[in-house]
Amino acid sequence: MKPIQAIVLDLDGTLLNSHKQVSPRNQAAVMALHARGIAVIIATARPLRSVKCLLPAEWLTLGYQICYNGAFTVNEAVDVYEHLAIPRATAAEIYRFIKEQNGSIPVTIEVEDTAYADCILTDEHRRIFGIPEDVPPLEVISGTEMETVSPSKILLANVDGIYSKLKAVFRSKVNIICTDGQELIQIMNKQVSKENALRKVLDRSGIKAENTIVFGDDHNDLGLFDLCGIPVAMGNAVEELKAKAALVTDTNDRDGVARILEQWIEYGEGEERNE
Repeated sequence: MKPIQAIVLDLDGTLLNSHKQVSPRNQAAVMALHARGIAVIIATARPLRSVKCLLPAEWLTLGYQICYNGAFTVNEAVDVYEHLAIPRATAAEIYRFIKEQNGSIPVTIEVEDTAYADCILTDEHRRIFGIPEDVPPLEVISGTEMETVSPSKILLANVDGIYSKLKAVFRSKVNIICTDGQELIQIMNKQVSKENALRKVLDRSGIKAENTIVFGDDHNDLGLFDLCGIPVAMGNAVEELKAKAALVTDTNDRDGVARILEQWIEYGEGEERNE
């Protein structure tokens, strides 16, 4: 087996089960390898505040959290806070375009670690945006206010074929992806991706990409699979990701992360016995 120096974990559909929890088995496997000096890196579309709410407290001290698909990289232990926003003029142009196509589509924006919406969200839209039930409603701001900021990310539901329209007009200016069963459109700075952020983290940490294992399930993980030496697709992953994977594990509801990492735990124990 190839030795690993780092574990990169997507959250939704990967490390987290359908109840948005880290199972005891996943927790034990990741912590066992971290105790051996293997870096643990979170790479998610979610904001930092969600990472802090969803992960056990001890995980927040493990290392880097790559948030907003790479627009915001944080490691509080070494005082790293890197943010790459969409230019204000470009964001305003995109917002106006969306409203011209369909004025009733709710739009939310993330500005570093704060979220805003341009209307009160229905329960269905909260589900699409991945907002937990126990989180208070997002602050509502006007369309004019929406056009005055440089957001980390713009989000909207994929309705009326708007994803294709946005890609056709803005693909040269921003990074646009559609995830969560093709329901959610996520728009970031053109230079933003999970793999670009991870590449910087690995370089800074002296970790080789070829010795990095990555777990993912959706289209925003495709670049990570190209970068890392051991890409692992979840059993519930999209087919494009499975096609790139070195390994396909079980689903996020059946401890798919742990089922793979336990092989490296046993491998490491075998090496220790042979020393």
